[in-house]
Amino acid sequence: MDKFTQAQRRVFINDIDSFTSKCIAKCLSKHTVEADCSAEKESGLSKSSDTGSQSYKVVGTISDVLEEITPYVLEAYTRPSRENILQKLMECDIIIYNITQHPEQVEEARWAVTALHAEKNNFQQQKTFILISTVMTWACSEPINSDELELPFTDDDFRRRKPHPNFQKHLELEKTVAKLGKMDRALFSTYVVVSGLQYGVGEQVFHLFFKMSWLGQENEIPVFGEGNNIVPTIHVSDLASVVKKIIEHQPKPFYLVAVDYSNNTMEDIVKSIACALGIGKIQRKPFEEAFLKQDLSVMDIDFLHVNLCMEGVHLKELFSVNWLCEFGLVENIELVVEEYRQTRGLLPIRMCVLGPPAVGKSSVSQQICNHYKLHHIKLNETISETISHLELMVKNTPSDAENEESTSVIEAQELLNIVKDNMEQNGGFLDDQVLVKVLMDKLMTNPCKNQGFVLDGFPKTYDQAKELFHVDEHESEEKASISSYNKKIMPEFVLCLDASDSFLKDRVINLPEKLVQEHKYEQEHFLQILAKYRDKNMEEENVVSYFEEFDINPLLIEITSLNTPDNQLLMHTICERVGKPRNYSQCNQNAQEEASKPIEIVEKAKREQKEVEEARQRSAHWEIFGTPPNVEDLERFIDGYFYNCAMEDSSVEKPSKKPSKKRKNDSATDTDDLTTTEVSVSMLESINKKLEVLSLICEDVKGLKVSIEFFSQQVSDLQRDNAEIHSTLVTVSAELETVKKENKMLKETILDVQSRSMQDNLIFLGISENTSDNPEVEIKKIMTTSLKIPQETVNNISFHRVHRLGARRGNRPRPIITKFEHFKQKIFVKSKGRELKGTSFGMNDQFPREINER
Repeated sequence: MDKFTQAQRRVFINDIDSFTSKCIAKCLSKHTVEADCSAEKESGLSKSSDTGSQSYKVVGTISDVLEEITPYVLEAYTRPSRENILQKLMECDIIIYNITQHPEQVEEARWAVTALHAEKNNFQQQKTFILISTVMTWACSEPINSDELELPFTDDDFRRRKPHPNFQKHLELEKTVAKLGKMDRALFSTYVVVSGLQYGVGEQVFHLFFKMSWLGQENEIPVFGEGNNIVPTIHVSDLASVVKKIIEHQPKPFYLVAVDYSNNTMEDIVKSIACALGIGKIQRKPFEEAFLKQDLSVMDIDFLHVNLCMEGVHLKELFSVNWLCEFGLVENIELVVEEYRQTRGLLPIRMCVLGPPAVGKSSVSQQICNHYKLHHIKLNETISETISHLELMVKNTPSDAENEESTSVIEAQELLNIVKDNMEQNGGFLDDQVLVKVLMDKLMTNPCKNQGFVLDGFPKTYDQAKELFHVDEHESEEKASISSYNKKIMPEFVLCLDASDSFLKDRVINLPEKLVQEHKYEQEHFLQILAKYRDKNMEEENVVSYFEEFDINPLLIEITSLNTPDNQLLMHTICERVGKPRNYSQCNQNAQEEASKPIEIVEKAKREQKEVEEARQRSAHWEIFGTPPNVEDLERFIDGYFYNCAMEDSSVEKPSKKPSKKRKNDSATDTDDLTTTEVSVSMLESINKKLEVLSLICEDVKGLKVSIEFFSQQVSDLQRDNAEIHSTLVTVSAELETVKKENKMLKETILDVQSRSMQDNLIFLGISENTSDNPEVEIKKIMTTSLKIPQETVNNISFHRVHRLGARRGNRPRPIITKFEHFKQKIFVKSKGRELKGTSFGMNDQFPREINER
C-alpha cells in the first residue's frame, strides 16, 4: 500500500470548471478511483508496473466560486495571484494548460511554462507540462503542391503549419512550449496536444445546433456557409484519454495531433444532429449570419469555418487509446445525443392523464403542458394531424424520388389507406389496432422524445395500454415478458382524476352547447359512456392495474370544485410529484412575454377587487347582517323583532320588561298571546328564509375573500418577478449594445484588412475572353498596346496572381483582377490609365464592396 501511495501524482489543470478541463479532471479522478480499488484488491500480491499503479490528485484554478467540483478535484483556487499559482505549480508533477476555449488563458500559459522553466533547478523531481492547443493553428496551412489536396495533414507536418489570423498567439505559445521542453527533458518535459473541435457530454462549439434541434422551434437548422468544409473533431472524453496516455507513457514525440478518424463536413455534422434531435431539415445561410447568433462566440465562429483534413499518426502508432467515438460524431450520433440529454438534464417528462368523461382531463393536461413545456397528445388532433401529414408527404414527393424516399412514400400511402378505410368502416372512429399504431408513431417522434408529452385520456383499457406500451416485435419471447415495455414511450407518471357522478352531470349541464356537441355529451350518450367507464374500472385488469404492474403508482386526485384556488392546489400537488421542469430555462427566451403577464394579472386582480367592493356596498343596504350571524345575534334579533311587533299591535298588552322575559311570564291560554305567536311564527319563517339567503351570500363573500388574498399574493410575487425580469432585461440590453459595438468594430477591422489585402490590386474591364485565354497574357498585351508601356518594362513587371472575377455568364467579358507583387509597379501601371481614354477598356483600384457602396 505504501508503494501505491508514493505513486500518486499531483496534477494541476487550469480553468478546471470549463468544458474541456472538467472532463480531463474527471478522467484522471476516475483513474484514481480505479487505482484505489485495484490496490485494495491486490494488497501487494501482484507486481504492477508504475503506469498501472499511478493515481492522481487533481488541483486547479476555477472561475466561479459556486461551481460544484469537489467530487473530482482535491483543491480549487479562485482567481489566485501569479505568485500563488507558481507556488501551487511547484508542488505538482503534471501541469496541464488548456487554451482551446478562453483566449485570455494563452498569456497565463506562456507565463506558467516560462516561470517553471526558470525554476527547473529547484525541482524535486521531473515535471511535465502539457499544452492543449487547437487545430486552428493549422487553419491556413497549404499543401506543398496541388497533388496533395486529398492527403491529410499529420503530426510530422507541424513545421509548415500556418494559423488562422486570430490564433497567431496560440501558434507562438506552441513554439515556446516545444522549445523550452527540449533543453532538459530529464527535469522538464513539454508536450503540445493539438485538439480537433471537441464534442460530447453537454456540448460546447456545436451546442447551438443541438439546442435548436432539441427545442424544435425552427423548421430548418442553419448551416453557415457552403457547409463543405471538413471539420477535424474529437470527443472530449477521448481527448482526456489521450492526455492520460501521454502522462502515463511520456512518449518521445512532443507534438501530437488529437483527432478522431472522421472526415465529416460541417453539413454532415449539422444534418446528423438535426435528424437525431429534430425533423432533419437544414438550410444553408450566409456565413455572416453566424455573427448574429448570441450562443456563438467569435472563437466558435472561427472553429465552424475551419477546413482541414487531419490524421493523428502518433496516437495510432504510440498508444492503444480506448476510444469512445473513434469514427467521429456522425457515426456515434445516438451516443452523443444521449450524453447531451443526460448531462444537461434535458430528459423527457412522460405523463398520462386518466379519468371519467367531463372530469376536466384536457384542462389539467393543458395546464401541465404549459408549466413543463410538454406536448399535449389528444386523440382526435393526433388522428387529423397524421392524416394531413401522410397526405402532404404523398402529394409532395416527386415521382423520380430515390429508392429510400420512394419506399417511405409507399409506406405512407399504405398507412393512409388503412386509416381512411378503418374510419369509414367504424363510423369515423379507429379500432384499437390502428389507433395504437397512430399514437405510437406520434409518441416516437423527436419532439415527444425531447421534451416529453401528456397523453390525454388514453389508454382507456388494460388491453389498449398493453398494446401501446409493449416491447418491439423484434424482441425474443424471453425478453418480451410481462416486465418488458417500451421505455421510450412508457409514462413515468400517471394521473387519475375522479369525481362523483352528480358532480360530472352538473358540470355537463353547465357546459356551453358548443362543447357539449364537440365532446358528444348529450344526456343519453354521456350517461352511457360514464357507465361504461365505471364498469371498465371495476374489472380486475383495468388500465390503472396495468401501470401498477410496472411499479408506476398513479396519483389519485378527487375533483370536487373548478374554482381557481382549487386548480392551483391541484397543480401544486402534481408539481410535487413530477418535480422541476427538465428543459432549457425560459427566462431569456420569453422575457417579454413574462414581463406582460404581471400586468394582466394585476388588471384581473383589480377587477376582482372591484366586484368584491360592489358586493359589500350592496350588502350594506340590506336589513340583515353583513356577516354570518351567530346564535346570540339571532336570539337578540328575534327578541327585538317580536317586541316591535307586540308594540305595534293594539290587541297586545305592552310589556313592562324585555320581550324575551315577557313571553316567558305570559299565560299559554291567553288568546292575544296566541295571535301574537302565530304572527311571530309566520315572521320567523320569513326571517329563516332570509337567513338562508344570507348564509349563501356570506359563503360567496368568503370565497371572494380567499380569491382576493390569493391574487394579492400572486400580484406581489409577480411584481417581484417583474422587477427581476426588468433588471435582467436592462443587463441583457447593455450587453447587446456592447456586442453591437464590438460587432461594428469587428466589421470595420475586417473591412480594413480586406482593403489592405487589395491595395496591390487593379481591375481591368472590357477585355474580351474566350475559353482558352490566359488572363496574364491579356493584361501584358493591354499594357504594351493600350497603356503604351515598353515591352522590356512589361517583362520586368511581376504578378502574384491574375484571374477573371466570378463565373462566366453570357457573352459579357468578366473583369480581370491583377495582383502585383510590388506596390510601386501597380502605381506605375495605374499612372498610365489616361492612355485608355477613348478605348473600350477600363482600369480601377479594387476595393471591398462595402467601400464601393459608400
